[in-house]
Amino acid sequence: MTEWVIPQNIEQLNTADDDFAPGIYSKKSLLFYTTGKGSRRITKYCGLSQLDKHTVSPQSLPMRQKPVFLRFTNNDRVIFSASFLGERRSQMSVFSTNQDSLFYSNSAITPLITDDAYNSHPAADATGSTLIFSSNRAGGFGGLDLWIITKLADNTWSEPENIGENINTSGNEITPFLVNGDTLYFSSNGMGGKGGYEIMISIRDQGIWQPPIPLTDINSESDDSDFIILPDNRAFFCSDRSGGKGGLDLYMTKRQ
Repeated sequence: MTEWVIPQNIEQLNTADDDFAPGIYSKKSLLFYTTGKGSRRITKYCGLSQLDKHTVSPQSLPMRQKPVFLRFTNNDRVIFSASFLGERRSQMSVFSTNQDSLFYSNSAITPLITDDAYNSHPAADATGSTLIFSSNRAGGFGGLDLWIITKLADNTWSEPENIGENINTSGNEITPFLVNGDTLYFSSNGMGGKGGYEIMISIRDQGIWQPPIPLTDINSESDDSDFIILPDNRAFFCSDRSGGKGGLDLYMTKRQ
């Protein structure tokens, strides 16, 4: 018996463009995702219950910052990636705002990481006090590595620390998702496997992230990433596997 139900393409949401970065706002039972590329990128949302129906009417977020990879905490904050204009070029970094602010165009956002590196794909624990993200900053093992920061007693953040060689490779590690503080899902193209990016899982034991294991029931011969899982064991991810509508598509599965 396989551990995961065969992934199903979420046809009601997918388009001929890229559809990716699922995120769940449990408080309002909403699924967030992003469609399009570059300046055409739009983050949308719909009710989770709508996915059981043939027709879905996603709404677009009005925020001018175009947030992506939204992660909701228990203290009414949402952490996300967004582009901003740096001193020399447009950059990607990690920000936060109040959850209700998502639905307004001119929302105040707070930068959580302020440097010149590429910083994206945030994963937060339930309290929002631990943050894992993907970055190409110096001191890593390859292209994009996973790094961790924690909130300090004075409400500032620690310096980024590389999560370690058990996780990071000479390739890229992206789209982490943190469960209960000690279970980490992410994708890597540096660990072999069936295809390009593989969805992996690692458990932290006595403070050390253990060598990851691929989710072989879910992974394909293409790129698989952006994995998230809900308390009811439903999971969402994106893939450019054959049989989709085009580019990256959103898929749904469930742990049995």
